[in-house]
Amino acid sequence: MHRNKRLFFFLGILWTCAVTFMSLYPFKDDLPDSFFNLPFKDKIAHFCFYFGFTVLWYYYFKSIGIKKSLEVSIILAILYGILMEIMQYAMGFGRMMDVKDIIANILGSVFALIIIKGISYRCSH
Repeated sequence: MHRNKRLFFFLGILWTCAVTFMSLYPFKDDLPDSFFNLPFKDKIAHFCFYFGFTVLWYYYFKSIGIKKSLEVSIILAILYGILMEIMQYAMGFGRMMDVKDIIANILGSVFALIIIKGISYRCSH
């Protein structure tokens, strides 16, 4: 279990750094539109980032014995997502704060909750 603690902590930190970079770096539209021609690709990315964020931190918190690890990881993800949107607004790097991004972040975390609860239920029965 000791190795799992370190692994989940490392993965959580790595994922958080990636989310931070992707949230704050002022990307230009370097890729042609046809490369990722998905509707709502930005919202899908937010959903996936915070799904992963919630799952990784949940497993870390669980590995260190936090009893409400799912609740803690979701609250952390939601607060972090809101912080990233505020930082986009405050830093002035050309990124824009978007309430729809916050909603996509929250939905990713909620979906992680549903999946984790479903897995926990199936494993206990």
